[in-house]
Amino acid sequence: YLHPLLVFVHELFLDRPMIGLAILVARLFTTHFGRRFGLAWILFLIVMTVRTVPAWRDDHQLWRHAVRQDPDNAYARVLYGGTLMDPVAASSEFREALKTCPNPSICRAAADSLALAQQAIH
Repeated sequence: YLHPLLVFVHELFLDRPMIGLAILVARLFTTHFGRRFGLAWILFLIVMTVRTVPAWRDDHQLWRHAVRQDPDNAYARVLYGGTLMDPVAASSEFREALKTCPNPSICRAAADSLALAQQAIH
């Protein structure tokens, strides 16, 4: 290849092993600290899951949520910009990503995406 391929991944499937870990932690706390603490832990996990699930509805929601949580995250801005249908709004996100990009791969993705968005505008 003329330039490295950009592979963006996220921990979408990390939730499955974490469920097992959460159950194990709840069991250990129940055994050592009592049933109430174990139930409080499970309730906490349920509340956190309910709060987080809406962000995973689709790519647009996920990356919009990520940008709101961390506005300086260039990776999230590039991917959020890629979900926008408006090339002007997407260009804005790609420009913001270029201001804070931490590594060449993300900078390249932001610059390439900005160039494509600019072509769509003109």
